[in-house]
Amino acid sequence: MPMGRGRMARMFAAIVLLLTACGGGTAGGGGSGGGREPGACEGYDEIKIGFPGLPPDFVQMGLPLAVHRGILEEYCVRGELVATESGIAAFRATMAGEFLFSYSGTVSPILGKGEGADAVVFMSPAHLLDFQVAALPRYDSCEALEGQPVATDGPGGLIHAVMEQFLATCGLDIDRDVQVQIGDPETFPAQLASEAVVATALHVDEKIFAEQEIGVDLVELGNAWEYAPLFHYASLSASRKAVEENRDLFVRISAAILESNRWLVDPANKDEAIVAIADVSEQPEDVVRQAYETFGTHFPTGCDEALNPDAFQFLIDLQVELGNLEQPYPVDELVDPSVCQDAEQLVAEREAGQ
Repeated sequence: MPMGRGRMARMFAAIVLLLTACGGGTAGGGGSGGGREPGACEGYDEIKIGFPGLPPDFVQMGLPLAVHRGILEEYCVRGELVATESGIAAFRATMAGEFLFSYSGTVSPILGKGEGADAVVFMSPAHLLDFQVAALPRYDSCEALEGQPVATDGPGGLIHAVMEQFLATCGLDIDRDVQVQIGDPETFPAQLASEAVVATALHVDEKIFAEQEIGVDLVELGNAWEYAPLFHYASLSASRKAVEENRDLFVRISAAILESNRWLVDPANKDEAIVAIADVSEQPEDVVRQAYETFGTHFPTGCDEALNPDAFQFLIDLQVELGNLEQPYPVDELVDPSVCQDAEQLVAEREAGQ
């Protein structure tokens, strides 16, 4: 499958630049009950969802596939993903009332809550980080990065935190022992290609794309889902008022995501999933296939995985340690697992009726 024009243009524009220089909506009122066949709904809730950039990365597929495959409509919801410049922007827009809820990195609602936002996390389509630390071949170990330039999105950014966690595995301090080059993650494969940096953290599909389509020779130094398994990746969040007023809607959306993830991780659906993901992500099918083989079984299929309180506590404590939060707060002030738990029951009832 050919690569999407938007993704291709951004990637190759960055490469040319560097080489020549050297994911507001409101819910409609018509939704009724969950888990019905398309056309059996008395009406549909129409909703726009803040999303940190489009097309989505492989790790973000739970929600876009629920839309793409019509699962959301089976729960009487019609959703439209609206691209924002970042997860932080999506979260802030939601708190400002532009979206009913949004998809963002989990750090955003954690920090937002600490700053006084009345935010609630009610679901996670992707709890594990899919980042791989990739380096030029001569830097084939964590220790080899000492003193070298590495790319991040800056303090407070997700990639910066991922790199910080990785460097700590061999005793390196990101503030003292490497040269941090802060930039736009869209340009990181190009920076590796030009050797402006020697290492960074890339989404699994980004790394494969950089190797296959750009021709960058890379070594894999670490998988974030293995060296930082408690670093919670992404959450769906809304204001507390929105959760209270739209609870049934949020339960149905969460049920659609659970069903989407269960379909996605089932090996019997692998080939169909690869085609669907390639379509949604605008990535070549061979890139998606390798990403699936690397990370395809790591999407949460139940609430215990999706909303593991230990993972949220880890991130809260980490933000305090980094100085981004003044003090920790109880996880249950931010996370409402009951929405996901009711969604889990709804999926079980739907499956029992099939």
